[in-house]
Amino acid sequence: MESFDGTITTSYASDDDDDDLESVTTYSSTVPDYAELGLVDPFDVNEPAMTAANSSKNDSSGFQSTPLLIEDRILNTNATCPGIGYGTGGEGRSTLDELYRAFMVAINAGFRSFDSAPFYQDGAVERILGRAINDSSVPRSEFFITTKVWPTFARVPEESLKLSLKNMNLDYVDCLLLHWPIPLVPVEGDPYALGDTWDSGWDFKMTWNEMQKIPKDKARAIGVCNFTINRLRLLLSSSTTTIVPAVLQVEGHPELPQKPLMRFCKEHNIQPFCFSPLAQGQVMNPTILRIARKHGIDSGQVAISWAVIRGTVPLPKSVNPNRISGNINLVELDEDDLAQLDTLSEVPRRIVNPRALFGHDIFENNADSYETTTYKSEDAHVSRAMPRKRRQFAVGST
Repeated sequence: MESFDGTITTSYASDDDDDDLESVTTYSSTVPDYAELGLVDPFDVNEPAMTAANSSKNDSSGFQSTPLLIEDRILNTNATCPGIGYGTGGEGRSTLDELYRAFMVAINAGFRSFDSAPFYQDGAVERILGRAINDSSVPRSEFFITTKVWPTFARVPEESLKLSLKNMNLDYVDCLLLHWPIPLVPVEGDPYALGDTWDSGWDFKMTWNEMQKIPKDKARAIGVCNFTINRLRLLLSSSTTTIVPAVLQVEGHPELPQKPLMRFCKEHNIQPFCFSPLAQGQVMNPTILRIARKHGIDSGQVAISWAVIRGTVPLPKSVNPNRISGNINLVELDEDDLAQLDTLSEVPRRIVNPRALFGHDIFENNADSYETTTYKSEDAHVSRAMPRKRRQFAVGST
């Protein structure tokens, strides 16, 4: 397997109109330094984030901001979900005690949608999330809980759900997503392995067929993650597909708006959820910082406000209490703000790199059809996935 140096530039191709092309995508894990430009975020992580209630103070120009109303979204199941959620992903970046406190702060701040997965810290995050839900005074019916099926469970997605329900001590989830559109061969003793190898006898359409059979009282809606337009087309055109995904969860932020994909979802009544709405803290962009200064908010609030305004459900994550509160107190952005933010995707930038996970860039050339000879051959020569580097968490740890 070739080594990964942290930055990969990949070409995209599509059979959509020319204006749909995202010609170059750069994978990056480097935070730009704009301090020398005088554009440091006005509210760093040690300071309180601004709220919509006091953002009217703003700058010396007297500009006044309007709090943003975060409306619920209606899924194609006719169920509703909150217009913003709390993301719980991240491999071991926070202790379980920090996560529990953060979840309780989020609930008290008004978050009711929580997105998790059994892959996150080997189920420990789900266990802590379930504990927070059950410890809160908020009825279960007011929460919208999402979890996912890891690729090693591609043949038995209901078993993955059973494990998640046990982890969270819940009777059902509001949405169950296919975490990645690839099947992996299970590894004995490690249900959330990144390898051994791809399961060449299975594909995502088969997994979806199995997910459609899961009782609705256990998973009230089903959806997919990390699918491109081509994969969605393959799924929707499959003879075994009887249920249109209610949700598509993908990476989404001002530098990766994925506009063609968003249009496709709207046309097919699929609700987009977007992880990494802050580009994993890399929203320190001059344009975003200028807009933040204008509104008297922080850069993260700009990115999340933009995400809500364009109709997606952003899933910000933070364990900082002030940031958590700020992430749900948003402002209306005006047409000039939105036009400036629209320029940031001229060179799209992904943060989450599947090559680092699976040893293969599943987004490369938007080529996700197993039925295309070129890519069937390419997949057949995929190296074993990189060894998973993670901390180990005891089942009962908190």
